[in-house]
Amino acid sequence: SAYGELDIALAFGCAVVFCEAWGSEGVANAIRASNATCAGLVPSILAALDHSEVPSLRVVFTWGEALQARAAREWAQRVHLLDLLISTECWLSLVADWTAHLRSGAGTACGGGGDRPTFR
Repeated sequence: SAYGELDIALAFGCAVVFCEAWGSEGVANAIRASNATCAGLVPSILAALDHSEVPSLRVVFTWGEALQARAAREWAQRVHLLDLLISTECWLSLVADWTAHLRSGAGTACGGGGDRPTFR
């Protein structure tokens, strides 16, 4: 998992900030302190954060647990939100781009097949 976080950051020319942060308050403090523009977060932490607490964020990657559609739709309107599905055992990496999905006019339905982007 740590290698994946480093790989993503380095591939996109980002700085990597190491910090000890437990819970959404600690994560928000770390993002603010470093003025981070990109963060990799588990969906439960993302759902607990308020965008106004971390205004510097521009891109958010989620992985490690299921991203709930409600949190995804909320955050995808404020940052570029990418939900990653990664299996290190078989080198499988897929991404669902929530921001592009919402901008395309999809994802506004409550339920049904069009309310989630496709993993690619």
